[in-house]
Amino acid sequence: MDVNREMHENQRRTEEGLSANLPAAFHPIDPARLRAGDYFASLTEDALACGLLTEGDLFCLQAQLPELLRRMAVQYVGEGSASLPVEVAGEMLRSLQMVLGAALKGFSSPEDAAAALKARPLGELYDEGLGRVRQKLRTVRVLQRRILTRLFQTTNVFWRSTIEGGVNGFFRLYRPEFAAHELPITADYPPLLGRPALQGVEFMERYLEEIDGENAFLRAFPHRAVHRLLLSLSREYASAPVNLFEPVCLSAMGLTLCGRSPLTLDLTSGEVERLAQGFENRAMIRPALEKALTRLAEQLELPGRALRYAAQCLPRLEESIRAALSLGKPERAFLLPAAENAAEPELLYGEAMDNRAYEQLLERLLQADSAEQQAALIVENVHSLADLLDLLTDLDAEDETLAALVKRLPESALAGLRAHYADGLLAEREADRRLFRALEMPKGNG
Repeated sequence: MDVNREMHENQRRTEEGLSANLPAAFHPIDPARLRAGDYFASLTEDALACGLLTEGDLFCLQAQLPELLRRMAVQYVGEGSASLPVEVAGEMLRSLQMVLGAALKGFSSPEDAAAALKARPLGELYDEGLGRVRQKLRTVRVLQRRILTRLFQTTNVFWRSTIEGGVNGFFRLYRPEFAAHELPITADYPPLLGRPALQGVEFMERYLEEIDGENAFLRAFPHRAVHRLLLSLSREYASAPVNLFEPVCLSAMGLTLCGRSPLTLDLTSGEVERLAQGFENRAMIRPALEKALTRLAEQLELPGRALRYAAQCLPRLEESIRAALSLGKPERAFLLPAAENAAEPELLYGEAMDNRAYEQLLERLLQADSAEQQAALIVENVHSLADLLDLLTDLDAEDETLAALVKRLPESALAGLRAHYADGLLAEREADRRLFRALEMPKGNG
């Protein structure tokens, strides 16, 4: 806490002492011109072009970089062995610039940040920036835990695997001291707003904020209704890197504009046609979406983060509708659930147990006398795939239990599980792989 207070006090003194020399309305740097993912370089470029920095100031800044790099190299390889391959030094320079950018973003205006570059040593700004990067890392951990606590249930493999496994991989591999700019994971799930144009932990913070908004929105709808709608988008949506939020939001908005409950996500072809006719005047699309979102927020009591995210997405949603109408295929914007996909196995899309019920069932399973008894308890009490896989992991279920379980499951559930695993490609955890092998065995075996 002392470090944070000192950092904020240094920024306050810099802003008061240097920005006071500028006219009250003097803002020559347009923040929109600055590159959030390369803030240090873009700020110095604009500050130089606007006359807030001189060529001499720029030379002074560049002269300080080698000493900062030497300090990082010593930390990296140890005192007396500060020689680095050129490519490693280049990556460290990018990391250094990202950390400096994090410090400069902490000032109240680009002009104050430019003033700090003139008045304070880069090493001091670097230390403050590294403190901000570490604080963001802690914030991201808290945000991920919050999302996972109330994660929307879907069989799409990229949803949970990215938010849980992918982000955990980021925490394991991220090195703010030497590679603050790097993103050591692929971040496979695609939010509607797209991949943030940021680096390192700043990317991950914005990325999870977007997923947080999508998750809060999706949780307002029944799992089965969402599943049916997404199957209309793709029969293989569970194994594809598709955005889950956009089709749900567009369908819900369409139903709201048609005066029906948005929870069903079951627009008819006639309703889609009427919506398309209402949008013949393209200028009416955005006002209609804004009206629909206001109604959705009231009807579903959307959390603030879900409403804010959906509002941010309105330009993208409008673009999707315009593109579909231009192609003469409005159903591509307001997707229609396919009738043949209406029945889903209860096991895949049922409600998950609360923590207490889960722990009680796990204890009963651990005390069961046989594989048959364990299988019977699972079939009787488990109604969601997430619970099933978690139990098989925590129980460390033997092959005998899995074989007994497969024998007891109804054919519809077995078909759904086999489709979910897409020939084994979605089996990530050991429990998944063992269950998949059991599913592949003839039902009479075991």
